[in-house]
Amino acid sequence: LELCAHIKAKYPATKILLFTGFDDFEYAKEAVHLEIEEYILKPVNAIELSDCLKRLKDVLDKEREEKLNIRKLEQYYTDSLPVLQTNFFCSLIEGRITEGEIRKFMGAYRISLPGPYFCCAVLHISENHVPDNMTPLLLSVSVQREAQERFQGKWDCRYFTYLGNIVMLVNIEGERGITRLTEECYRF
Repeated sequence: LELCAHIKAKYPATKILLFTGFDDFEYAKEAVHLEIEEYILKPVNAIELSDCLKRLKDVLDKEREEKLNIRKLEQYYTDSLPVLQTNFFCSLIEGRITEGEIRKFMGAYRISLPGPYFCCAVLHISENHVPDNMTPLLLSVSVQREAQERFQGKWDCRYFTYLGNIVMLVNIEGERGITRLTEECYRF
């Protein structure tokens, strides 16, 4: 029982089957306290041992299946993050998220924008000046890609599309950065 206590403390997921010749209630009570899976009195016959191992196998199979489901859900969540982040940003600029909720959502959606200043720049794509053999949507994608390449390394930006426009949410470290960003956006 002492060994079982050490094993459970160090490796809590370990499953323990205890075969004993002690038919004492105190031992059985301690085994329950230690969350030992099976407390079996000797002598053990083949049927009893087989049933015990089948029960343990069922427990292990169930745990494995639960872990796989959690992994699948985590992967699904990770795959969904870009959409969740875009929805968050849209809700943010529409004013549908309270100031108190912002950090909560940023943590849940794995968004790092430490601030202390933020700027929102809208890159409008005019549907009247779309080059031949190009759609407005394709032009928008092209402009976003160009902006990402231009500002990469200079600014900590998040990009998303909102009502056909490209929105850059920029993390700025100081007040002077706002002027520099404005000038760079104008040149862009």
